[in-house]
Amino acid sequence: QRQMCIRDRSIEDFLWKQTKRNRTVFLKRYFYIMDIKEIAEELDIKEGTVKSILSRMRKELAVWLEKEAVV
Repeated sequence: QRQMCIRDRSIEDFLWKQTKRNRTVFLKRYFYIMDIKEIAEELDIKEGTVKSILSRMRKELAVWLEKEAVV
């Protein structure tokens, strides 16, 4: 329980350090479970851009969590 709370806080800290666009893309995909196509249309960006943002953020988040000693 405590470890989950620490991880959740660390993820929140990570997200707030991102640009608004990247944070929005991440949240729409992983918290609101939106399709990549839907996100692209709603934000008026290419699907490839959405995929790139998500891929980069997943890698950065993994490094962040390692650094924070959460995983």
